[in-house]
Amino acid sequence: NQAWQSASWHAQAEIECTRQPWPEALDLLDRALRLNVDHLRARNLRALVLRQLGRDNEATAQLSANLALDPLDSWTQHLLGRPITGDTQIRLDVALDYRRAGFHREALAILQDAQPEPHSGTAPLVSYYRAHLCSLMDDKRAATAHLIAAAKASPDYCFPARLKEMAI
Repeated sequence: NQAWQSASWHAQAEIECTRQPWPEALDLLDRALRLNVDHLRARNLRALVLRQLGRDNEATAQLSANLALDPLDSWTQHLLGRPITGDTQIRLDVALDYRRAGFHREALAILQDAQPEPHSGTAPLVSYYRAHLCSLMDDKRAATAHLIAAAKASPDYCFPARLKEMAI
């Protein structure tokens, strides 16, 4: 029904991005945005798809419009080449946004310089995310190294609350 159309088209676009038929993904994102013009995740993903299609000027314009809509959106900031401000949980959120659409290297890059806050419980999660992403990229050696780091990290206050974290 109409209440779920924007969300479902966005989810379908994420699936298409993993398969990389960029024009089809763009069409689905445009459909999602016709019903919900403020859908920031769809807007950011649209900018990524436009870049994949070599339409960099349109992608930049999209990101500028996103920034005007929400100047604090971390994914928009990262797509514009700006550093992510905020805590490690925000980095994990943005990494999942990239991962859902198959942009594994970009997700891993978000976590490369993550510095989990003391007593936040995010240190094991960052390592597990890194291992998961490396595994998806068929880098078994790096995945194993990150799993070892996760096992060594303090589990204190670690609470994997996102649905996707169950699989990770």
